[in-house]
Amino acid sequence: MKICKILALPIIFGARRSLAVFCAKSCEEEWPQCVDLVDSIGGDGCRMCRESLADEHSSLVRRGNCLPGCKPTEIMEARCEGSRPPCEPSCSSEWPSCLHFFKDRGRENACDVCTDLLFDESSLLVRGGFCTLGCVPDDTMQEECASLDILSKQTV
Repeated sequence: MKICKILALPIIFGARRSLAVFCAKSCEEEWPQCVDLVDSIGGDGCRMCRESLADEHSSLVRRGNCLPGCKPTEIMEARCEGSRPPCEPSCSSEWPSCLHFFKDRGRENACDVCTDLLFDESSLLVRGGFCTLGCVPDDTMQEECASLDILSKQTV
């Protein structure tokens, strides 16, 4: 039986899935083995293991009892900190569109939603070629999130 935490996210900004499902604890525990194995043979363990989460037949999904397509948890991402590429200027340029898209639809957590979309290859940010899958938001993107948060608090 696969256990998962669910964060309710409606179909958004070009995403195919209707819910972002976090990987289960057993998957989280298998993650370091996957990353270390791929790294040991000269590959990019974090990137390859993220990709393997989408494949129901991958070793990571089978061994870790992962729900195919689950979203890496904070612990899994922390294992890969430093290996994620910075978001490129095209991503930074498109970022305000994503934030305002969700903010205009009443989403108080627009920044969190857009950040989650950086890990979704079917999202407009990634699929549209603006952002590299899993990139780290640059300072400008983070400042826009902070200013959006301040605006939200002023309008409440």
